[in-house]
Amino acid sequence: DQAHGDVRGERVRFLKRLRVWEVSPVLVGAGRTATLSTKSAVQSTAVTAELRRLHEEFLRREVRCVKERFMARQARLEVAAARFRKLEETGYWYTDCSAPSAAHAKTAALMMELCAAELGIEAPLPVLVWFTPESAKAKAYVKQYGVRDWSSLGSEDPLWGAYRKNDHTVWISAGLPVGQAMEIVAHEMRHAAGGDEDEAQAYERAWSAKLPHPN
Repeated sequence: DQAHGDVRGERVRFLKRLRVWEVSPVLVGAGRTATLSTKSAVQSTAVTAELRRLHEEFLRREVRCVKERFMARQARLEVAAARFRKLEETGYWYTDCSAPSAAHAKTAALMMELCAAELGIEAPLPVLVWFTPESAKAKAYVKQYGVRDWSSLGSEDPLWGAYRKNDHTVWISAGLPVGQAMEIVAHEMRHAAGGDEDEAQAYERAWSAKLPHPN
């Protein structure tokens, strides 16, 4: 849309409505048209440079964080590997076995139910596993092949019992008499309920005072 008129004694054309296809600075114009200022273009370049700087700084921080997490993970793996090597060299290894007697199996199952009810442990209850020291044949197999193809338990110290949280199992030594095995069941069930070693020992002593002790 356009119209004609006069400006300062000159005949001119007024552009009243346009369809804009492009907006850009006119460096070399037709007639007397010229670019008076490119300040906005300079500002745009400065903003772009700042955004690029911030982006590069963000990437550097991300790379640094990833590297730090990787190094921390490597350190944890090295500590775990060193501990496992020490365990293989000087530790104690046990393998699962059958209950030493029907009396052991029956009383241990009953003891677990009693402790679970008292401690508020909800179903499913931990799985009871009896264990015995790893045999010479098993040790030779591990030395040759470097793996244990059976359910096993390792410790830096001799064990009578253990609670394994990762598979929710209570391990009890098959070499214990029935009465002592029940005390260890109580001990490990206290661990299963979230108790620390002091709480587990106190709970074991409390049950030891309740259980009969044959002469």
